[in-house]
Formats: sequence, C-alpha cells, structure tokens
Amino acid sequence: MDIINEDKKPTFDKSCELLYSLTSNRIRERYELWSKDYVKNHGKMEGHGNKGTAFDFYPEDRNLVNRILKNKRNEDNPYLITPKILPVIVEKLGFNDKAEVFWGDDIKQYLEKLFKTMLQDVNHLYSYRKHWTDFLSANESIDSLYYTFFSENEENLDYLEDEFLDFTYNNLNKKTFVECDDVLEFMSESEKISQNNCSVYLDFKNLPNKLKVFTDEVLIPIIDYAIQERFITDMVKNSEEPNVFFEHDEKFEEIKNKLKKLKLKSKKLT
Repeated sequence: MDIINEDKKPTFDKSCELLYSLTSNRIRERYELWSKDYVKNHGKMEGHGNKGTAFDFYPEDRNLVNRILKNKRNEDNPYLITPKILPVIVEKLGFNDKAEVFWGDDIKQYLEKLFKTMLQDVNHLYSYRKHWTDFLSANESIDSLYYTFFSENEENLDYLEDEFLDFTYNNLNKKTFVECDDVLEFMSESEKISQNNCSVYLDFKNLPNKLKVFTDEVLIPIIDYAIQERFITDMVKNSEEPNVFFEHDEKFEEIKNKLKKLKLKSKKLT
C-alpha cells in the first residue's frame, strides 16, 4: 500500500533527473559529432587522437564539459549547465537557441514519459492524489490515468503540449518566472519588476518549484476537467431528466474554452 503524505511539498526528484538526463544526452550526441568534425576542420594534432577534446571545446573548464556529458552535478554546476558555458554550447553545437539546449526541438519525444513521471512524483501526496483517487481503481496506475485522459483524448493532449511549450519559453497563463535576489517568483506581466530578471527561456534553476507551478496551473486542472467532464457525461446519460444542467467552476470553463480554440486551430491547419 502506498503511504500518503498530507503536507509535504513535492520535490519532483525523478522528473528533474529525467530532464537532466535528457539534456545531457542531447548535448552529448551533438558533442560527439563536433568532436569528430574538429579534427577534420583543424587537422590532426599531437595528443588529440582522432577527436576534439573537452579542452578544445571549453578551455576555461574541461572538467565541467565532462560532467555535463556524464550528467554529473556538483556545487560548481548544481543545475548541470552554467550560464557561462551555455552560449558556447549553443554556438559550437548548433542549437537554435538556449531553450533548445534544455528542452529539445521536439517536446513530443519525451512528454508522455515526463508527465507520467511528474504524476508519479506527486502521487504519494494527498493534496495531489485526491484529484484522481476516485477515478483509479485499486488495480489501476498513473499509466492508465494518462492513457485515458491524454493518449485517448487528442484535444487534451494538444492542450497539454501547447501549455508545456509555452512553459519552456517562460510563458504560462500569461505569467512568467522571475528571479529576484535568488528567489523565484511567478508573476503576471504587470507585476514584473525588471525585464533583466526575466528570461525568455526556462533553465533548470529552481526546477522543482517550476515543475510544481506547471503541475498546479496546468496538469492538475486538466485532469480535474477531464474527470469532471466524464462524470457529467455519465450523469447525463443515466439521468431521467432530458435537460439536466450542471454548474461548472471557472477553471473548468477556462480549460474548455482553450480546448475549443485548439480544436479550431487544428481544423484551420488541416
């Protein structure tokens, strides 16, 4: 039986580790290509073998390069990638922008695994698990929750993908993450203190808190919406009254309207 904790804040350990691993692999794949091309472009040099080295890539700190490639973090790179090496990675490895280094160029490749992991990371906490306890039977898992409400529901999945893509560019529900004296704040455009503190992409600093915001602002509401919608549909089917009316909360209507817009958008594209 799972142990349910009531008051703990989610740490998203598995989700963070997954994102670190994906980023390290993404960089390593491009680094290996760069390493092979380095000798072709510069000629064979003594002590280099047939490849460029970590020192060639970043003379300031070759150990940092090796840690990133091996997904190793310490006090010098607690968030895997440091601000100083980030532009070097973008330029030398041919990434389109800084966001692509952290999140890739196709979020669909890992979204299912990430969202399942995020749900598993909070499944032991009552404040989260209560949202789907009644839906999942004793034999069902987070996998079945994701399959029912996202894999089998294209509109919900499109909504989730759109919101997550905005999230990676530091834009979620018209709000952004702002670093103020090392404190992470999530605020609206009108509340922003300084554009200098607001990045146009999302890095891994305070990653657990950022994932918590996405879970609270998007993931949980869409699950609530999907479960509530299914419940209402079943109630209407089983009701003897032909014109049963159910009241919806504000969040329900907000998500419903967003899903409608996505559906119209996809129709225009086809």
